[in-house]
Amino acid sequence: MTVYERFRGNASRGAGAVNALPGLLVIDPRDNVGTALRELKAGENVRLGAAPGTEAQQGAPAGSEALDVRGTPEACGGWLLLKQEIPAYHKAALTDIPAGRPVIKYGEIIGIALRQIRAGEHVHVHNLAGRRAEGPAERGGAV
Repeated sequence: MTVYERFRGNASRGAGAVNALPGLLVIDPRDNVGTALRELKAGENVRLGAAPGTEAQQGAPAGSEALDVRGTPEACGGWLLLKQEIPAYHKAALTDIPAGRPVIKYGEIIGIALRQIRAGEHVHVHNLAGRRAEGPAERGGAV
């Protein structure tokens, strides 16, 4: 079962049920990007959702400095206005990310912002220096 199908099972069954589904998945409360669950259009106001059983759904762990991107007391029940089109399974910034600052997904740093990224913008290779592209030598490890 895909994450999107899990959300569909949790959505209301009345008219507009599809609109109640989250457009962006947030895995960890420290994340500053969310993953698009479908193709998202610029100008669209999308709901943020947390995968069932994740820390993002349960709230920040005690003592952590989680980003509050939700805007509501309901765990990950907030909304984000998109500034750019976001292809399915790509990332969107949940908050403004200054140039040179970490981009965080799954509670882990996945790269560094190459330029200022505004909340609602597409986050990809054009504005993100990913850590996965580095080889062991670039990270200081053995070749």
